[in-house]
Amino acid sequence: MKRNSISWLRFYLLLIAVFAIMVAQAEAQTPPSPPTGLWIFDRSHVSFQVRWNASDTGGGAPVTGYNVRYRLPDPRLDFTDAGYTVTSTSIELTGLTPNTSYEVQARAISADGNSDWSQPTYTITLGWQAPLTMPSDLVASGITGDSVRVSWIAPYTVDGAVLTGYEVTYRVYAVVHGDAEPRIDAGHTGTEPFFVITGLSEDTNYEIQVVALTSDGKRHYSPHLFLTTAGFRPSPPSEITAASTASSFRLSWNAPRTPDDIPITGYDVRYRSMEIRWVNGNRVLFPYVEVNANGTDTTFELAGLEPSVSYEVGVRTVVANSKSDWSPALYVSTRNTFRMDQPSVSERTRTSLRVNWTTPDATEGFTITGYKVRYRPSVHGQNASPYVEVSPAGTETTITLTDLTPGTGYEIGLLTVGANGNSLWSVPIYAATYNAFPIDAPSGLTVSEKTSSSFRVSWSVPNAAEGITITGYEVRYRPAVYGNNPPSDYIKISPAGTETTVKLTGLQSSVSYEIGLRALGTIGNSVWRGPVYVSTTPYGDLNGDGAINILDLTLVASNLGQTGENVADLNRDGVVDIRDLVQLQILMNADN
Repeated sequence: MKRNSISWLRFYLLLIAVFAIMVAQAEAQTPPSPPTGLWIFDRSHVSFQVRWNASDTGGGAPVTGYNVRYRLPDPRLDFTDAGYTVTSTSIELTGLTPNTSYEVQARAISADGNSDWSQPTYTITLGWQAPLTMPSDLVASGITGDSVRVSWIAPYTVDGAVLTGYEVTYRVYAVVHGDAEPRIDAGHTGTEPFFVITGLSEDTNYEIQVVALTSDGKRHYSPHLFLTTAGFRPSPPSEITAASTASSFRLSWNAPRTPDDIPITGYDVRYRSMEIRWVNGNRVLFPYVEVNANGTDTTFELAGLEPSVSYEVGVRTVVANSKSDWSPALYVSTRNTFRMDQPSVSERTRTSLRVNWTTPDATEGFTITGYKVRYRPSVHGQNASPYVEVSPAGTETTITLTDLTPGTGYEIGLLTVGANGNSLWSVPIYAATYNAFPIDAPSGLTVSEKTSSSFRVSWSVPNAAEGITITGYEVRYRPAVYGNNPPSDYIKISPAGTETTVKLTGLQSSVSYEIGLRALGTIGNSVWRGPVYVSTTPYGDLNGDGAINILDLTLVASNLGQTGENVADLNRDGVVDIRDLVQLQILMNADN
């Protein structure tokens, strides 16, 4: 009996040892976990890229590669193997069908066995389309503190146009006092629909755009992509002050606070003149000039500036490869910034204007050495000519502008020249040379009897030279245009004989009109007077008070039965009747 007990004990011990060996072998051969985070990018008509997160081995054998399979998203269909094993965590699937949906899975391979297949992800290849389109679906990946990878879907081309390349540009997405930051070319070459932009600043908002270039010379702009880089971004300096001289000013500011382990490495300063420039009839600001301040000093001197000029200044903080926003703008002027009073014109001929002015009051530290007068034809809504500058002898306070064009208006400005700087240019005045035989432009231009479709223009009789007879007048008008749209051609109308009033009809309601006027003579005409601007009233505003109300209704009611031209005849059928009342009531209800 004792012998049998020992035999059974040995048997049980053997079973326990075998079970332990099996458990150890099973633990040693645990396969890795399935890949996660499958992501599709860089799609084309016949291919796309697949990327995933590396599998966790759980302490087992390392992953030696990955398999990828795909199929149409139909459980009844078999998967297609990608054809090879990759050791990286991405693969490009090619030879696909355009405009087709696909289901994609991946699994890890190791000496302990393969993982289960990952959760599926789905995508669709691009479809063939006829028209040329812009780059689309911009995607940012791999965002760091100073770089980002941007990819996009290439446009389609037809009619012989071939994609020749891309232009990738970016800029800091920040607007300071109405001026956007300048765009920077990222340097993309070739026709690859992706690019890594480098040299960015940490924790900074950027706007990115891709332009497709084609063989027909056209440029096709993508929508904007907005992103923020990683990392720390400092705050701008504060409490900026400036002490100015005639040609410089010294800036001072308070440094922003930063973490102890992130020291400030420097400052940038930018400035620009606020003087007026005109391009194509529009005011254009000077571009900024950027300079690097001296290390981490919180003072900086800007030198070589023009006397008597106002400047806009900004400062930003630099920390390693990151820069703050620009500080709020500081406006400061160099010394001797008084502005000359306007000159006057005392004598006019067909080809000359005599300009006069008074000596300005004494200014501390300013010694007058002379004057400058600048002039040019005054042109509205068109390209302005460059100024012509002339100077009188010594400190004379008068000069005659000669060789001018007859019948032309001129813009004239005045500046004082000093021993250590100049004044600002005066506010310009406007004066015109005479026509071949001088007739002054009509004056006293007024507008009355305003309605929704008409108004009356009146004026005073101008002076004419001896022997010159005024034969009539000409009024020109057109809708006033604001912005960049081109103005329409003038409509011209003349009153009967030498009447000094005319009614403009057939106008649009609630529209501003530009009006000009000139006198006609037996041998020559005056220059145009104006323009002046006046708006018609809303349709239905019969009494011209700017509103459609009970007063207009009363006006119609009091004129019922009247025929002929009548302001109460709203529908212009020649009689004031119930139809005018009904139409006015409809307009009143719509206005309320």
